[in-house]
Amino acid sequence: MCALRSMAMDGGWSAIALTLKPADPQRGGFELCLVPDTGKPPSTVFLRPQQVLQLLEMAASSSHSDQELWELLSRVPLEPLLPSRGMAARLRWLLVEQAGAVRELARSQLERLSPPTQQQENLADTEPHTDPAKFF
Repeated sequence: MCALRSMAMDGGWSAIALTLKPADPQRGGFELCLVPDTGKPPSTVFLRPQQVLQLLEMAASSSHSDQELWELLSRVPLEPLLPSRGMAARLRWLLVEQAGAVRELARSQLERLSPPTQQQENLADTEPHTDPAKFF
């Protein structure tokens, strides 16, 4: 039996020096908090549901290295993340071990935040507009 290196916690998931949790429900997405081993202050990376799903797929695939996973993540924030072998491995642990719950939440966010279908738009066009803010 293999010991888990990550755990579900109230409102998110955690591994050593990493925490992934849903962002504000109105905004959607996820926040990944990274606590470097070097004593530098923690940094938080905002991830859209699509980005989380892409990271999950890469983490599950043995054809992608931890470094490739980290490089993809490091391109997300405005200030790129520095390379970190330890954090890259921990990120994979977290994503692989908690994949089911994270994937389910990301997909539900995508469904909730996706643009309306053509049928929904047609229905909205037939309803009277009473709110002046909807015209702009």
